[in-house]
Amino acid sequence: MTPIQDVQIFQEPYFKESEKPGFSGWITALLPWIAIAGLLLMIVGPALLVPAEDATILFQYSDNWASTGQITYYAGGPRVEGATDFLWMALLTVFRLVHIEPFYATALLNVLSACAIASLILLLAGKKVTWKAMLVPLGLVMMAPQLGAALAGFSVLPFTALILACAYLFYKEKDAALAVTCLLLCLFRPDGVVFASPMIALRVFGEKTGVLKKIGTYLLLFVVPGLIYFVWRWKYFGQIMPLPFLVKSDTPRFLGIALGTSNIDILKYLAFDIVFLALTLGTKLKERMNLLLLISIGIVPTLFYLTMRLDQDIADRFFTYLLVCSAVLLAINWDRLRDTQSRAISTFAVLWCLLLSFAWLSGMSRFISDGYKNIIVSIAKELKDVQPNGTLALSEAGRIAYFSRWPTTDLWGLNTPEFAHHLFAPADVAAVSPDLLVLYYPEANHDCRFKPGWNTPYTTRVWTNLAKNVITGLHDTNNYDLWMVPSSGVLRREIHGNQPGAGEYQCWFVKKTYAGHDQVVNILVRHAAMLEADFARVRAELPAETK
Repeated sequence: MTPIQDVQIFQEPYFKESEKPGFSGWITALLPWIAIAGLLLMIVGPALLVPAEDATILFQYSDNWASTGQITYYAGGPRVEGATDFLWMALLTVFRLVHIEPFYATALLNVLSACAIASLILLLAGKKVTWKAMLVPLGLVMMAPQLGAALAGFSVLPFTALILACAYLFYKEKDAALAVTCLLLCLFRPDGVVFASPMIALRVFGEKTGVLKKIGTYLLLFVVPGLIYFVWRWKYFGQIMPLPFLVKSDTPRFLGIALGTSNIDILKYLAFDIVFLALTLGTKLKERMNLLLLISIGIVPTLFYLTMRLDQDIADRFFTYLLVCSAVLLAINWDRLRDTQSRAISTFAVLWCLLLSFAWLSGMSRFISDGYKNIIVSIAKELKDVQPNGTLALSEAGRIAYFSRWPTTDLWGLNTPEFAHHLFAPADVAAVSPDLLVLYYPEANHDCRFKPGWNTPYTTRVWTNLAKNVITGLHDTNNYDLWMVPSSGVLRREIHGNQPGAGEYQCWFVKKTYAGHDQVVNILVRHAAMLEADFARVRAELPAETK
């Protein structure tokens, strides 16, 4: 069977009859199998792996909302808006009320969202939506580097589906439905406003006719409900802005741009879009609808994300929109590509290999190796049984808090309002006085020893300043033992032959006067933890490549 005949099995011919696809035909024939493999991985993932660090933060909010009726970071704690994905949190809360854990609910919603994305791509291309026809665009979804983030428990696929739904309604000029869907997008994640706002503005003011009617529609169905929600959340949480927005905007800048790894990571996606769209659409990009969608889904969001500090950009999850931008523009022009449809598929394959394949492989391998029998999760689950439960202070404020259920202070401030407004200072250690403080400090090669030359307190929000402030405060109290705990999953540990001192470690400071001190230490020792002095000695003897 030839590649093009194989493609025909999946209900829709993806190429013009005049084309001889060759290489692109083989790629298109492979995509359904990629789709099936990806769907199976989504389904079985929660049974074999654990969610990512930051995904568990939102899971914790959902569990607390379901069990206590309050939106809090820990049960019995104050109301806090550290989880900004409100609608996603509400969905997971509903599942929790019927005794479905958030990670399993995420897997189900991921599968449904992936199917919705594939269906919307077909609709934008003017194709009939069938299960067989969906398998090809589903395969493309599974090739996105953000698949790792979806499998790790993030809302990237549902959010992407909502962006595509907005793009479809914008393209079809369905104002009432677009207004409601844009509202859902913004409630799902607050940065949805950077997609909704340009679409609404272009619909209202992009044409001279019907302006007043459109203004009324969007006021009634988007602006007013949005303001009601904003006032409610302001009153409920007592904060004008969500805590993550405060933290992410608090960063050193150059020319108004938040320079960091996130700004570097976006470059491959920008390069992908520029080259792909130039080669497949060319001058068609100048056409009105193409330009409007490019502005709404591509340009405006990029200008926004370049100014934000994206510390939790796991598997480049914030940059999915750039792949959506290319998918939307290609889909609405698909039948007009004439003799270049197969070239578009080939171009995608080549660019994916050159620009995105490494991100896909690294994201997937990191999630799987970290998520399988994760050591920190195992320790956290045992902490739940320590009596009496203590209090936590964490720089990695997800898994340990979620699985231990101890009352927790977030040192970085994403979930603790006080430290969202100013960087955690040395004096705050004594004020918080946690029974257990965990610090992740890879910038110093996991060396959490106090250095006399530090000029604390530091106030600029960078990770090294936080670490130095915390370590100084702990040193001043002279009431904590420092234990070094391996922080990865079993598979990643096996890469280093389970060699003591090799790989990533977290710094666990256990209060000497805590009633459960010995219980905690016994748990840590069972999981290959070492006192700092032993760790420093062993680490120094390791070859550089194994550290």
